[in-house]
Amino acid sequence: MHGFLDEGQALRDEVRDEWDLTPPRRTATQIIQRWQTTTHLLGRALGCLLLMTTAVALLAVTDAGAPGWAPLLVLLAMSGLVLTADPWELAR
Repeated sequence: MHGFLDEGQALRDEVRDEWDLTPPRRTATQIIQRWQTTTHLLGRALGCLLLMTTAVALLAVTDAGAPGWAPLLVLLAMSGLVLTADPWELAR
């Protein structure tokens, strides 16, 4: 009998939480995970953008015959590659 009542209360709580207009409270761990995910996605987006931009610039530099810019662009491309990689996975 208690199991039936507990199950009914759990279902009522679930419906109340689903239809409640106030947002659910987040724990500190959830907030940190959300920020970590956000920074990870932004870092990857910036890394991809940096890689694409330096690839185009490197192509333009080699076509123009100005090899002096190539080492700087390669370093920028490497920094974009580092941003694209997942640094948290290596730290774990």
